[in-house]
Order: sequence, then structure tokens, then C-alpha cells
Amino acid sequence: VLDTVAQVRKCGLESILSLPQLVVCGDQSAGKSSVLEALTEIPFPRNDNLCTRFATEIILRRGPINNLTIKVIPDSSRPHDEQERIR
Repeated sequence: VLDTVAQVRKCGLESILSLPQLVVCGDQSAGKSSVLEALTEIPFPRNDNLCTRFATEIILRRGPINNLTIKVIPDSSRPHDEQERIR
């Protein structure tokens, strides 16, 4: 099912079909990272400067092996030295 949803998204049919998604938002220290950790079993950073102060997209798939890929893509409007520190 998740692969089908991903294919529909790639085709740009999100405006026609209602696709499953979850958005986690809330005040600072409201438990957003804890919700994401509970769903993914992946620890999220707990630091005043990092935490989840950035948009996070999580794509879950079943596979024959456990695999984890993490990418942090800082916004191009951030200063260059900050972009490098984030990556």
C-alpha cells in the first residue's frame, strides 16, 4: 500500500486523490519529537538549537533488510557556514 501511495504522489495526483499523511505540530517542548520517535523507533535530536526546528519527512517501507537513510537539507537562505554545520 505504501509503495502505491508513493507512486500516486510521484504522478502528481495528490490534488485528485486523498492520500494518507500525518502532520505533527505544536508548541515548543510539546512532545512532537516523542510522537515521531514512537512511530519510527528512531531517536530524534534533543538539543536547543536542533530539535525538530526543521521540516521532517519520514517515509516508511517494509523491506528484506533494515535500512535507514537520513538527509538534512538546509534551506538555501541560511548562511553558508550554518548550512555546512547542519549537514
